[in-house]
Amino acid sequence: MTNVPLPFSKQTRALESLAGVILLSLDAQGCIEQINTRGCHFLEFSHAQLIGRDWFDCCEPDPEQQRTEFRRLLSSAACFPQHLLGRVKTRSGEVRSIFWHTLLREDSAGTVQGVLRSGIDLSASGTALASLAGDIRDYQQTQQQLAQRQAEINRARKQLAFASRMSTLGEIATGIAHEVNQPLAAIASYAKAGSRLLESGQLSKAEARELLDKINTQAQRAGKVVHKLRSQISSPHKRRRRINMNSVLRDTVDLLDLAHDAEDIKLELDLAAELPAVEIDIIDLQQVTLGLLRNAVEAMRDTPAGAKVLRLCTRVVAPHSVLVSITDSGAGVSRQHASTIYEPFFTTKSDSMGMGLAISRSIINTYSGVLRHCPAKPCGSKFYFTLPAVVKSTVVVFPAERESTAC
Repeated sequence: MTNVPLPFSKQTRALESLAGVILLSLDAQGCIEQINTRGCHFLEFSHAQLIGRDWFDCCEPDPEQQRTEFRRLLSSAACFPQHLLGRVKTRSGEVRSIFWHTLLREDSAGTVQGVLRSGIDLSASGTALASLAGDIRDYQQTQQQLAQRQAEINRARKQLAFASRMSTLGEIATGIAHEVNQPLAAIASYAKAGSRLLESGQLSKAEARELLDKINTQAQRAGKVVHKLRSQISSPHKRRRRINMNSVLRDTVDLLDLAHDAEDIKLELDLAAELPAVEIDIIDLQQVTLGLLRNAVEAMRDTPAGAKVLRLCTRVVAPHSVLVSITDSGAGVSRQHASTIYEPFFTTKSDSMGMGLAISRSIINTYSGVLRHCPAKPCGSKFYFTLPAVVKSTVVVFPAERESTAC
């Protein structure tokens, strides 16, 4: 495609020739659409030689990496940096530092067409600006190192959490295998004995009844082992108390730490003004709510910036229940997985055990509540649970609230 210079009037051309900075216009591919006289003198090329040229051929170091990064950032305009420090190589081979201010250039439909830049040559601006250039470079390097370090810490945390979960799962599996192995072996032995006697024709009704009783006893023993292990894993001292649901949910949102983990998510709290108390262990409520909130954040990982909305809502619903809903603007739950997401060990994530929703539903069921989900409008998912209110008095449900609780 032939590059045509942006149309400049004579007055505009005169003004830009007087500018004390480099003025540059790049298209979406990074090619030069327009450059002022100062920019031409700086690069030591004529205006005609620069129009249509790939700008990043003049950049140092690693022009290809800078070109790729430019196009990537331009595709997600919200992340494009307005200020940056760059190094540019002139025709004679001299490498000089430029401090750039950048603006996105859009058409009438709002589509990004390229960028406009103004640059200050720090290399020729005296000791103070040269020192500033060094400080800016040091700051950028420090920020990059901190970002890399934080990414390494986050990866280490995930690996540690995964290792901990796998270790716990291994201990549980070992305990189950050890404790259940004996009754299962006994069941198999009695079944084989009964099969041999049956084939030989020597199995009397009394013997058959005795074998079946023994099999039943061992099966019950295995069930008791599983029940015992489950009770050991579960929290032995649940502290049920009457709580203010809204207050606990606000504390739970603070635990989520959106400002650190997902700063581009818009959080909306829609908490009903007067909720009746519910009786529940606070740790259980926070475990369920925090798990659902984290799932919602994870579901919006690929949602474009500016479109990530997380909504936490409470309502009074008849008869005598409190509803908590968590809605995201992610891709939603597929129909294929809608009926299986609550099953133990079901997951679509490579770093998950698939126990979160199963445990959450079990906890809510313990308090005579229900946990369900449905599609959100216009996109995403809504997970919601209800818990019985302590006061069994008549609850007035306003039309707007009733409508908002419906999926």
